[in-house]
Amino acid sequence: MANLSGDNNNNNISGTNNADTIRGLGGNDRLSGLDGNDRIFGGDGSDTLLGGGGNDYVYGDTTGSSIIVDFPIGQRVVAESRTLNFTPTSNDFLTNEPEASLSETVEFSEVFLLPDVLFLNTYNDSIVGGSGADTLLGEQGADTIHGGTGNDFVRGGTANDRIFGDSGDDNLSGDGGDDFIDGGQDDDNISGVSGNDTLVGNFGADVLDGGSGNDSLSGGGDNDILDGGINNGSDTLRGDDGEDFLNGGDGNDLLFGGFGDDTIRGGGDNDSLSGDAGNDALDGDAGDDVLFGNDDQDTLFGDSGNDSLDGGDDNDIVEGSSGDDSVAGGDGDDTVIGGSGEDTLNGGSGDDQLIGGGSLLADDQNNPIADADNQQDIFQVTAEEVGGFGNDILTGFEVGLDKIELGFDIFLTLENPLPNDLILKNFEILDFYPNGLEQGSDDLLTELDFPFVQEIGGSLLINFPASGEVLDAEGNVLGVVEYQIGNDVIENFGGGTLLIENVSSLGANDIEFFS
Repeated sequence: MANLSGDNNNNNISGTNNADTIRGLGGNDRLSGLDGNDRIFGGDGSDTLLGGGGNDYVYGDTTGSSIIVDFPIGQRVVAESRTLNFTPTSNDFLTNEPEASLSETVEFSEVFLLPDVLFLNTYNDSIVGGSGADTLLGEQGADTIHGGTGNDFVRGGTANDRIFGDSGDDNLSGDGGDDFIDGGQDDDNISGVSGNDTLVGNFGADVLDGGSGNDSLSGGGDNDILDGGINNGSDTLRGDDGEDFLNGGDGNDLLFGGFGDDTIRGGGDNDSLSGDAGNDALDGDAGDDVLFGNDDQDTLFGDSGNDSLDGGDDNDIVEGSSGDDSVAGGDGDDTVIGGSGEDTLNGGSGDDQLIGGGSLLADDQNNPIADADNQQDIFQVTAEEVGGFGNDILTGFEVGLDKIELGFDIFLTLENPLPNDLILKNFEILDFYPNGLEQGSDDLLTELDFPFVQEIGGSLLINFPASGEVLDAEGNVLGVVEYQIGNDVIENFGGGTLLIENVSSLGANDIEFFS
């Protein structure tokens, strides 16, 4: 056993094969313990510390840098230094005691045989894990940690950390602070915990949990699971490629499915959901949400709250569910359902079906097209864009409550889902724009039981129920009229053509003309 000390110069000191204590003091020293369980203190300066055989304790001090090399197989090393560069062959276990102050650069060589465990404390550390299944714990300090190859466990600690899983199925956690975490290759489990974190799954089927705070999550390639996390943080989730599942959680969140057939759930509060490309399923959940299906054939469900839904392109199913919703099909042949509440339904272009009440999507609906919700719905049938004309079917009306808004050049079929009753009564037509009526053509409205006013001339075919009047703005009717039995009055016809059909039950005394 030897107790050896240098001075403030550059010393080269070797111990014995016993348990030695070697101190370099100042200067750039080279200290070698040889065999035995040695304690080596580098002191100030940039030192090279060689433990040799045995289980050695090596202290590089907190100034300058220290390099520790050449530890034989089976050796346990406990090290304290500002810079540690491990280039041994086959160290079984490497650790830094919790009270140490390790920082800046740690590199594990690729020849480590067993899982590595490293604790870091107060400094801003940069760590590269290597090929094994490493456990890297950043603790305090703003750390940069690379797991390297292998299935690693990495925790950033309390400060703002940067963590890279690299290859392998890694478990990565930011802990406290505003962290950046990139899973890298393979299937990773990533958690931001607290703070405003940025999580990137990158390649592989990853699971991302933002935790508390305002987080940004990107799934990357493959089929990922993204969860905004607990508390009321405002999170942004992007599924990117693959068939992803996104859940915003609490808070006002932004969710984008990206490419692929995604499932998107807004969670609590007021969220914005976009399916992007692919056949997506969107559920607003609680809160006043905005849902946009975007491309392809999507299914949108507003759930609770006063929601705004737009199916976007292609043939979509769009349902507001509970609340006073604005529900639009967009382009394509859509099914648009108001659900309960005072809803506004717009089929958009294409051959659409508009249903005022009931549900096709809610799990607890025994009758998927039950229509009575005792709320006033507005059915908008318009052609707002070039090529936006279609044959729409409206069902799910409620007598005395619902309203219809018609645009121009509309082909409309009205249906009442009540058994044995095909007459739609007590409705009000709002905002009818007859400027699109072409003279000489037959435009059709059927099954209407109320006065209707046509503002300009044109050819109009109307199928009357039992009572009603058809007038233009000056009390005149111009066009073709299909008459049903009833007490209908046509005043001041004035130069148009009157066509009476289905008259087998009419007699001469049933028709009166007035000058």
